[in-house]
Amino acid sequence: MKIIKGLSVAGAAGALVLSGFFGGGAAFASESSGASGTTSVEAAAVERRSFSCEWESGNLNFSWDNGVSSTRIYYNNHCSDVRYVTVHVYQVNGGERTVCWRVPTGKGSKLFSKGVGESVHTITRHC
Repeated sequence: MKIIKGLSVAGAAGALVLSGFFGGGAAFASESSGASGTTSVEAAAVERRSFSCEWESGNLNFSWDNGVSSTRIYYNNHCSDVRYVTVHVYQVNGGERTVCWRVPTGKGSKLFSKGVGESVHTITRHC
């Protein structure tokens, strides 16, 4: 079991939460109260998007969970070359801004800074 700033994450579900690569089911974080020994479990609100590599076999997969001032987007690019995608960020005033992102091959993540009240809405193919 790993303790991180009052949050305890245990077992395989904890490894999923920490790694950010969410495969089949929901990932769970468990928070434990030291005095009573009770544990509450809540599902992580993870969003996912996937694209085919178009002219070859393979997929480009993304997952993210919006934070307060930033959002880390995890990717797994099975394509043989880099791909470009557009990240759509919804703003509090109803507007939208877009960011063009060059996604390298392999696994990794990128941190997107954003204003309070903004949220990464979706990711679309190409820029």
